[in-house]
Amino acid sequence: MKKIKLTLFIFIFLLNACSDKTDLQKIIYYQLPLPLLKEPLSTEYTQTGKTLWIKPVQLSDYLASSGLAYQTNGVRYVTAQHHLWASPLDQQLQQALLINLSHSLPDWFLSSQSINTDQWTLSVRVDAFQGRYDGSVIISGVWLIQHHDQMTKQPFYFELKQIDNGYDALVFTLAKGWKEAAKTMAAVIKNQSEK
Repeated sequence: MKKIKLTLFIFIFLLNACSDKTDLQKIIYYQLPLPLLKEPLSTEYTQTGKTLWIKPVQLSDYLASSGLAYQTNGVRYVTAQHHLWASPLDQQLQQALLINLSHSLPDWFLSSQSINTDQWTLSVRVDAFQGRYDGSVIISGVWLIQHHDQMTKQPFYFELKQIDNGYDALVFTLAKGWKEAAKTMAAVIKNQSEK
């Protein structure tokens, strides 16, 4: 009888110990902060206006997981187990790109879907979107703007310093860098469309 009670006590104790550890490691979700729109995105499409199709953002394999990415040294990357993106990162980047570009291209009709055959098309591949061991945030990749037979392909690389420690500061700095990337893209798109 004592043996059964002791076994039961140990079982309950171990069960409790395991459940306490999982409570301490709660999962926290993050969403890139989106800039406020000065005006709502245009929902009216006209044949005479310029249109830009923002294709789904392509991610490096290690960025496609739900965890935030972090570079721990010159060659090692980890993805967080308890600090996760609230929605898939590729969707967040595409939405943020659409809103950021709408500020820089107010006369354009922007869409995440193909509209017509005379549209401009923006394709983006993100190779790095992470924090780094030295307190920097790295965003890099390549983007391609295409209109009929006219194409411009350009790499991008942004390295920003995190203002503060922690995942919140990391996400805010990543959003700031992504906004800078969108401004660069918008400037080239404007320039190309005026030729």
